[in-house]
Amino acid sequence: MIFKLIIISIIFNISFTSSFEFLDSSKDWVKLKERDGIEISTIQHENMPYCKATKIYPYSSEKIKKILDDKASYPTTFERIESLDSLSADIVHIKINLPFPFSGRDYIVRYKYFQEKNFEYYEYSATKDIQANLEDGYVRLHNAFGIWKIEPIDSNSTKLTHIWNGQLLGSFPSWALSRAWVAQGNELLSSISNQLNF
Repeated sequence: MIFKLIIISIIFNISFTSSFEFLDSSKDWVKLKERDGIEISTIQHENMPYCKATKIYPYSSEKIKKILDDKASYPTTFERIESLDSLSADIVHIKINLPFPFSGRDYIVRYKYFQEKNFEYYEYSATKDIQANLEDGYVRLHNAFGIWKIEPIDSNSTKLTHIWNGQLLGSFPSWALSRAWVAQGNELLSSISNQLNF
């Protein structure tokens, strides 16, 4: 039984990383913005909008991994995260603050860390295995998904890529989506910079 679970896990990781690398390396990404070393792009994939933010940091991959490992500190690390509640060892409930007049967003996701070749990945995807109350003033993102890719360049330089599902649901106007994606990508990677420089 244990051997079977190991085989299933290996097959999943190979399949997932192959799919991610295909999406990451696609030539169909449309650049939205590039500023302060942060490049933000978007793509339509399987009828879903995805966003990608990348930045090269003059720090080791170990220092970046340490920040992403510390989920309990996400509300102080990332300015839009209001709260993060751990529902199990690998499932968290996250609440996001959006600018007025938009409602906040929340999602329940399972985190998974794995390595492939010289890269490290943090994947999070929506799950219904554990439920949490949806509070008034929030819209639940049932398709929440994202992945961080940590790519060492050398001992003191690392490329960080974040790809996420850009759906915001609710009454969020379609004309404002690209602006929201740019803001989100900039805030996320700038927050990492702030922590590294702290």
